Amino acid sequence: MKPEKQPITGADPEAARRKRDHIELAFEAQLEAARVDERFWYEPMLAAMPAPDEPLPPLPFAGKELRLPIWVSSMTGGTELAHTINHNLARACREFGMGMGLGSCRSILWDKQRFADFDVREVAGPDVPLFANLGIAQVEQLLARKAADRIEALVAELRA
Repeated sequence: MKPEKQPITGADPEAARRKRDHIELAFEAQLEAARVDERFWYEPMLAAMPAPDEPLPPLPFAGKELRLPIWVSSMTGGTELAHTINHNLARACREFGMGMGLGSCRSILWDKQRFADFDVREVAGPDVPLFANLGIAQVEQLLARKAADRIEALVAELRA
């Protein structure tokens, strides 16, 4: 399949509104679940795990070491609230030794206006595995336009 011949930009006038809507929906769904069933005031996956007597051995992954076999992945970007969420998650990943995957970095391939939302390396620290998320459609478009260097530049800038 040939990539469409449309300009590649991060300029999507509706993107910030959609991102805000996604965040609000996630908060509302969590609050509604808590009203229906009080058991949802805690994280069931973590609450169900007994505390080990001994710490888990480190898990080597991509030249880094995870202390927990958990990955926080495909988070958000594009709004001020997203910036706060991503940075808080990066702190948690550093504190607990989890990996982190950024949300879609499509918007910052060409336009750095919301770059700070994704720039979490300082907060996460050097030991946290950090991955950038790009869709295959964006990769195909960049390859078709001989602009794959944009991907390498983004990864370098994010220190991912």
